[in-house]
Amino acid sequence: MSKANPKCMDCGKPYKDFPLDTVLPNDQWRAINPQIGGLLCANCIVARGAKLPHVIVANLSFDIATPPFSPCNCPNRYSIEPHGNGYALYLGRCGHRHGYTLANLSELSDEPRLNGMLRQLNASA
Repeated sequence: MSKANPKCMDCGKPYKDFPLDTVLPNDQWRAINPQIGGLLCANCIVARGAKLPHVIVANLSFDIATPPFSPCNCPNRYSIEPHGNGYALYLGRCGHRHGYTLANLSELSDEPRLNGMLRQLNASA
């Protein structure tokens, strides 16, 4: 998956054409995607989930932004934020959009060093 043009791993649909972001709890994501990394559209998430043993229903809920917001012009920057029971490395996350989840981290053992790495990544972006 290219950082500049991410796509669904199964159907190849470009991320920019996804009708909505779909977020799963980490244990469910690992069940449908043992490799952990990558990106799946909502249709392919459902298709993979339907193949799991004992899955009988997919629940759907919408988080609706109020008031609606205009397209985001924030810069694509790297950030690390709490996610589930750990942290996630994001590209392009801001108050207006989810951004791309690049990696899940289980712990941050050296936060100053990590912040230095983020500064270097953002300086080269």
